[in-house]
Amino acid sequence: MQHSLNLFDISAIGHLLGGWTVMFLAGAQVDSEVFSHGCHLHPNPRICGVGREMNLMTPVAPRLNQSLRDPRIKRVVSLDLGLAHSFSMQSLAKVRIPVLILGAGVDIGDLPEDKEFGFLARHLPARLTQYIVFENAAHFSFLQLCKPNASVLLN
Repeated sequence: MQHSLNLFDISAIGHLLGGWTVMFLAGAQVDSEVFSHGCHLHPNPRICGVGREMNLMTPVAPRLNQSLRDPRIKRVVSLDLGLAHSFSMQSLAKVRIPVLILGAGVDIGDLPEDKEFGFLARHLPARLTQYIVFENAAHFSFLQLCKPNASVLLN
């Protein structure tokens, strides 16, 4: 019995900036005004500092203000992403694939969850979005445990 393999049924998953990146594959685009305004209201040095380094506060963030949507991607999972409030609300509203947002409830000094991945969840189409916050999880809870002697392997 032969099975047909759909080579274009791909899921993308990312953590932190990887979680931000998979949102581009879903169709999200940067809005430098929204990000700058967010940094003015909530001047977090880590979030806003990374945004400055990535030129997210310039009127035309290179390549990020255009669609990078990949039609092969059929769903995304974003794990405790950062820089969520850099996305255009209009571009988030136009996302047409399922998005699973998993967030950590323990604040490690970045923006609170409602200002970060909560922003994302509020502006994505509700029928395509699942949003779960693990109240006792911290940012690095989404990473696997290191193997025994991993530090030796890395040296």
